[in-house]
Amino acid sequence: MERKNYLKKLRELAKSKEDAIALIEVRRAGKTFLTKQFLKEKTKEETLYVNFEDPKLEPYLSLNLLEEIYEAYRSYINKENFAWLVLDEIQNIEKWEKWVRIMQKKEKVKIIITGSSSKLLSGEFSSLLTGSTLFLKNMASFF
Repeated sequence: MERKNYLKKLRELAKSKEDAIALIEVRRAGKTFLTKQFLKEKTKEETLYVNFEDPKLEPYLSLNLLEEIYEAYRSYINKENFAWLVLDEIQNIEKWEKWVRIMQKKEKVKIIITGSSSKLLSGEFSSLLTGSTLFLKNMASFF
């Protein structure tokens, strides 16, 4: 599938009633590029993008960090409107699955999760997030 087709597919998935979209693929396949292209179509206020491979975040990687980032976003940028939340390379946060499930139920958000660990690629990932999640797996590298 060509790059533009993946963006088109992501747009289609975004229109669905499901609360989360998971982009699972090997490293360097273009997940981050794809999500950033998608977010360019949204206003800055309605988007929160967090890269959990950012070296500045590495010493603090935890559920607490994820919660603090989200609370700051809701306090200062987007208090109550719908939001697009991208959690890039989420496998770097332990026990993130429960946090995402809670957000799916209580917040006005659509969550896009990207990941590349062997656990996520093995298919175990689909059992971690039950319910309203769509999966786009095995993207052929489009670079």
